[in-house]
Amino acid sequence: MDKNNSSGRPKHIKRPSKGKQFDFTFKIVMIGDSGVGKSCILLRFADDQFNENFYATIGVDFRFKNLTVDNKQVKLQIVSNLLIYNLIK
Repeated sequence: MDKNNSSGRPKHIKRPSKGKQFDFTFKIVMIGDSGVGKSCILLRFADDQFNENFYATIGVDFRFKNLTVDNKQVKLQIVSNLLIYNLIK
């Protein structure tokens, strides 16, 4: 009994799906002082939400946003990070 498929992988291991394809992927890092609104801007842009009582982010806050620009699929990976700013300041 052959336990491998034609690609040499065991039959019970499936190939991961490719998922949604994008023409462009951009990784954006927002850095700045504490309390200036990096995470608020991120939340507003990515999720179209606003929270008046936003608490300080400890560590990293990240969001993904998919856009269509000139009939091209664009994926944005946006990170709000105070730690990097403190290291380079």
